[in-house]
Amino acid sequence: MKTKFQYIILGLTLLSCSEPYDKLSGKNLYTYTRNSDFFPSGINQNETFYSDRFADILRQLSEKSLADKYRGHEIIRLTVIQSFRNHFTIIIERTDNGVQLTEKETYRDSRPVDNGDTTKLTYDIIEFDSLAGKYMEVRKHLPMGTNPIEIETARKVIDPIIKKNSTKLKSNDWNTLCKTLDRTSFWEMYTADSVHGFDGNHFILETHTRDGYYVVDRWSPKEGDFKIITDYIIGLSSYKDDSN
Repeated sequence: MKTKFQYIILGLTLLSCSEPYDKLSGKNLYTYTRNSDFFPSGINQNETFYSDRFADILRQLSEKSLADKYRGHEIIRLTVIQSFRNHFTIIIERTDNGVQLTEKETYRDSRPVDNGDTTKLTYDIIEFDSLAGKYMEVRKHLPMGTNPIEIETARKVIDPIIKKNSTKLKSNDWNTLCKTLDRTSFWEMYTADSVHGFDGNHFILETHTRDGYYVVDRWSPKEGDFKIITDYIIGLSSYKDDSN
């Protein structure tokens, strides 16, 4: 009788990459994750992996789950959720037609507005209006003082995608990325660690192949294997000159 946590040995590889494998459940994620889920249930139970927030940002970037079903080609996606700058994602896809890099940028959660009034704080946020089925830019005021009450003053429909670019990569770019994953400790990394902060960035790296899904999240890595990988991916994009 098979046990609930039966381990599956995956023999195929992502080109030269080691095969991603769900260390939380021991199961092929594509066999049980609901299409409505962005991340597998085992990962959602990880208290240091903020799946709801990450999923909200990925939806705002008009991205879909990579863990619900196989999409017919290999994908590596790096999403950077920044504290005080716009969020962005870099998607590298290898298909029969070659390798393509797509990058998207969206608004950060809250953006202060200078209204010249020192008695209240004014800021814009992005909200998804489930009734309208659209994203809204909502302007709010927060009076200064004791027990302030937040006041909404305006809302309008907005396209949450600020920028979207696609470019062709060389096969060698993909091969180098796969070799970088292999020669580092990526496949042995825990999904998340306990390091978080106020001023910094979440780096969420996902890999997607026919035989599995793997995700690792780190907060503002300063050195080490994970930073080597993310630096290489960012270096292929237009964000290569930005501090990360």
